[in-house]
Amino acid sequence: MDAINMLLEESTWEEAKEMFVKTKLAIIPIGAIECHGPHNPMGIECFIVEELAKRLSERVDAIITPMIPVSYSRAWNEFPGTLWVSPATLKAYLGEICNSLVENGIRFIFFLNGHGPNVPTVEEINQDLTSKGVLCSQIDLWRFIGSVSGDLGESEIPLGHSGELATSVMIALRQDLVRRDKMRIESPKKTLRNDFRSIVQYYPSSSSTPSAFVGDPSKATREKGQEILTRSVDRLEEFLKQWLAKAS
Repeated sequence: MDAINMLLEESTWEEAKEMFVKTKLAIIPIGAIECHGPHNPMGIECFIVEELAKRLSERVDAIITPMIPVSYSRAWNEFPGTLWVSPATLKAYLGEICNSLVENGIRFIFFLNGHGPNVPTVEEINQDLTSKGVLCSQIDLWRFIGSVSGDLGESEIPLGHSGELATSVMIALRQDLVRRDKMRIESPKKTLRNDFRSIVQYYPSSSSTPSAFVGDPSKATREKGQEILTRSVDRLEEFLKQWLAKAS
């Protein structure tokens, strides 16, 4: 049987009512609006998590909520255009969305989290929902992509911020938004982090990357981007089906 294709914003309330009966899984894509060098658009995570959610909706029975575009990107606020909300605001907003889903009968919530600094906030939301009998899980997008596709990189730092692999996915999704003429190599500037890796240190983001990216995006290709998306969806589908089966 085909998976339920349920993009909530495209559905009527009657269709939503039927779908909430058929599935107890909701997927919430979370993006970010932040600097990604001179060559990539600021919404790269938004494009990626939304695409992953749509592809997953064709494979697993899940209700897909609208993508959350702005999250906790304060570390990049030196760069014009970066938008962010505080962890407290993000928790309150996401938490109330989750409560709405629970009121509709959802018992499993999967966060397609496109931005690492959101992880602690989602963890707190999980703690709140556990007491209601709701199970949650999430990915940290770039750690996840590194685990399934890190071998595709050819450059020295393929998973650098807006580097080779990120740019590859962007080319696969929206080639028209990638400024190839702006591509160059940028290595991270050395800080005390290099010598004291076991000590958490805080510096302005511009101290390590004045152009808001790291790596060699010129090594990016559409083929790599397509392979990253394929591997990611395959792995996510595998997890979600096993997660639901184990809990039932």
